[in-house]
Amino acid sequence: SAVLSPMGRMALTNYLSATVLFLLAGPLLGIDSTADLPAIVGLTVAILVVQAVWSGWWLRRFRYGPAEWAWRCLTWWQRAPIRSGRTAHIGR
Repeated sequence: SAVLSPMGRMALTNYLSATVLFLLAGPLLGIDSTADLPAIVGLTVAILVVQAVWSGWWLRRFRYGPAEWAWRCLTWWQRAPIRSGRTAHIGR
């Protein structure tokens, strides 16, 4: 729960970033078909580990993931606050 909860709160950001990371790293690792299953699994696990660490770090500072915040701003038609309550006073 402690690992998956932050990842779930940033699901859209993580989905988009995983897509970009896979498209960039896949060719570098020689992944060009489903026959490259070991490399696909390895890259997937590596991306999940990076996202688990990054999601926790991000959400300690901000209320939403970057894509979730942008989506919220678009649907609310106004700029949503992004800083978490604990860090909102930093930089003032």
